[in-house]
Amino acid sequence: MVQVGKPATLGVCSDQHVSMALAPGNMSKARVGAWLLSLGVSLITAIVMLATEPRMAMVWDEAYILGDAERLREWFRALREPVGFAAGWHPPAPADELMLPDPVSPPRREQVTTRSELLLDRRVVGWF
Repeated sequence: MVQVGKPATLGVCSDQHVSMALAPGNMSKARVGAWLLSLGVSLITAIVMLATEPRMAMVWDEAYILGDAERLREWFRALREPVGFAAGWHPPAPADELMLPDPVSPPRREQVTTRSELLLDRRVVGWF
């Protein structure tokens, strides 16, 4: 309600107006019902998400990202100690990796014995 003699201010509410609008006695039954419904849906959704979280499946491309991350870890491990890494290097079998079939063949043991080969050989970098 706009009082005569006072300028109307659109979009400006005092704290008193907000608290009055949110008071249970001033809210309509439809508004209270909407609030309760949205609260209930939110609570049920949270419960279902938490209850089923341990059984969540990966999406179709997530495994490939994990495979890429594993290769990067191997590459950094090789950079840290190339000779020791090369001594135990066995390229993973295609069925053991979480990757799409790779057109680049894995590096041979001789290709991962030095940091310069690990950093500068395009085939080695391309595979890792």
